[in-house]
Amino acid sequence: MSEETKTPVVPTPAPEAETITLLAHPPRKKPKDDVQKAKRIANRYLSLRDLEKIVNDKKKKQKQKKAASRFKAPETPDEFYERGQKYLTGAKCAVPFQEKARYYQKAADMFAGAGDLHDAVHLAEECAEKARSSMEEGYAAVYREAVSLKEHALSEDDWFKALRAFQRIPDYRDAEQLAQECQIRLNRLRSAKTPAVLLALALVAGLIFGVVCASHTSVFQYHAAKVASAVGFDSAARPLLEGLGSYRDSAELLAELHYQQGLSKMDAGNYAGAIKSFAKCSGYADSISLMQECHFCRGEKFLAQGKWEQAREQFLEAGTYPGAEEQRLTAELSLLRELEPGKAVFFGQDEYILLERQETQVLLLAKKLYGDTPYHSTREAVTWAGSDLRQALNSAAYLDSRFSPGEQQRILTTTTDGDCRDQLFLLSAGQYQAYQSIMGRKKAVWWLRDNGEQPDSAVFVSYDGSLMETGYPVNSGAIQGRAALWVDIAG
Repeated sequence: MSEETKTPVVPTPAPEAETITLLAHPPRKKPKDDVQKAKRIANRYLSLRDLEKIVNDKKKKQKQKKAASRFKAPETPDEFYERGQKYLTGAKCAVPFQEKARYYQKAADMFAGAGDLHDAVHLAEECAEKARSSMEEGYAAVYREAVSLKEHALSEDDWFKALRAFQRIPDYRDAEQLAQECQIRLNRLRSAKTPAVLLALALVAGLIFGVVCASHTSVFQYHAAKVASAVGFDSAARPLLEGLGSYRDSAELLAELHYQQGLSKMDAGNYAGAIKSFAKCSGYADSISLMQECHFCRGEKFLAQGKWEQAREQFLEAGTYPGAEEQRLTAELSLLRELEPGKAVFFGQDEYILLERQETQVLLLAKKLYGDTPYHSTREAVTWAGSDLRQALNSAAYLDSRFSPGEQQRILTTTTDGDCRDQLFLLSAGQYQAYQSIMGRKKAVWWLRDNGEQPDSAVFVSYDGSLMETGYPVNSGAIQGRAALWVDIAG
């Protein structure tokens, strides 16, 4: 099957809204008493559940709006150029060199998509070069810092910091070998602790708790936590700091303790525990990127054990961590190669039902219905080839929002009716009848791609699973589409 050339979707102009002219007058500033009165009235007539619902609905709408703007892909040269400028600004503000390089590379891709608009060609080359140099300079800087830490390391903490620095760049020069040397030295220092030292620390911790229980003041509790942390009793210091809230720099000290706990668990291979620790200090230092790294490492473990679903979930949580997107696709394809027809499976951002398996490809049907786009926007004689729904499902914007570049490469171009060559399509009436027993019944009304008895109607499936071959007007907003696609699963 040959690849389909994608063309950008030209949005249909929205109808002009009716203009309402209001008399201008300066807004009245509510006095403080009015505000307090409004709050009292709201608390009197709205229950706590009602208030929570209002807040949650507002948060949900904001989240949906943010997701919609995030997934909207540029379509015109101007939009590509504008997106490139935004990524370029992000690159200049990014601190971790990996993040800076990623932004520069995205900017280069956007400027390349803008063609010869303005200075896009020059900016694409410049950003691609900066992405490469940022990675090279970043790795070199981390390596120099790690070597310096190793050469001047004296305490257990010094060796641990050197170890972590080398582990960040495992494939650079001899970083892996130097990390092993740091680990050996660190293990020796840890094993050298005697029971007498531990007993002394336990006595100190006991005295600390005695003082805290006797005093019950923030001052003593704060200093007790600092002493406990200084002698290595982080497990005693954490609950003390948690009870202090925002007292002095308690929040920052607590975040540091959770961060160090996360590093220790991560070093021991306890990635699930490390994720919980880093989550408690989210935003502190590089805790977010370390959480992504832990999710990636957990995904690698599940992948090695053949637990494809768990692996996919972890790679999805890893977000933009290098290699996470590719490994997520590996997990998805591995599961598709084993799954039997009728079973549910995730591919990209959505869940599908596997309808048919062939030697190197599978047919999937979305469990979720597609948006609010009708079969066609106007009631007129139209086939699947000229329908608005076909154009929407195969638009670059929709494909980019639901599938990664690697996943899109695995979606086969399928010939449906006549010369229609689609990546996503609706099932035909014949296919629905063939796969009906496999897919089960969905309590919804959804389109098939065949015309009904009239040329301005299309066949659909009713709530009870019946095939309605008479059809329904194509511009109906009460019926939704359900995407199907063939996926290449060859190794």
